[in-house]
Amino acid sequence: MTLDPGTVPQTPWKLTVTQSVGDRRSEPVAVSHPVHFQAPTVVGVAKDGTTVKFTGTAGLWVEAIVDGLPTGDSHLLPSSPLTRALPVLSPGTHELALRYYDPQSGAVGAWVRVRFEVPAS
Repeated sequence: MTLDPGTVPQTPWKLTVTQSVGDRRSEPVAVSHPVHFQAPTVVGVAKDGTTVKFTGTAGLWVEAIVDGLPTGDSHLLPSSPLTRALPVLSPGTHELALRYYDPQSGAVGAWVRVRFEVPAS
């Protein structure tokens, strides 16, 4: 699942779920109670596109992708915002995505995505 903060509707979403076992799949069932997704928060990207600052729930791990490519690093969130270097990026529009990641179970959260511009030198 991907959450794009620029397109999240102001009205509640309608969520349906199915269960799959082997080649068998259940009928969709509507979820009737609120569903809350946790995702890290991008505080900001440096104007030159060299660093990103993000925050979230302290003690959770975050992984990132830039322009669809994994950075290869996981980051344990402290209680204050974390600043990390971005790969060298060419001038133009780029996309950073972050999500929570549990290295023990392999569970992952929803991606939160931000687009940013790297100016020409």
